[in-house]
Amino acid sequence: MTPEQKLEAFFAESTAPARDPLFEAEAAQRVARHRAMFSVVGMAPWAVVATIFLWGVRPLIPVLVESLGPLHGLLPGMVGGAVLAAGVLMLTRRLGGRA
Repeated sequence: MTPEQKLEAFFAESTAPARDPLFEAEAAQRVARHRAMFSVVGMAPWAVVATIFLWGVRPLIPVLVESLGPLHGLLPGMVGGAVLAAGVLMLTRRLGGRA
């Protein structure tokens, strides 16, 4: 075996393996599906707690609306503002770190 052939054999053994884009896409999809499943499972207890809370507060809602009197027309805006404020607070804590 000549030195050139030895060198070619050495370089042939050390080449990087071929990438398989289909396998990589399937693996990424499985990881994403796994993360999504755990995200949904993590939110389920909070959904149950919120449902129980709202079911318990349900009888108080008409009394609250009547106590507002002429301001009850503003109730949807106030609820929307509260939901928006809570969402902004959650996003700023999640995206900006814990304050």
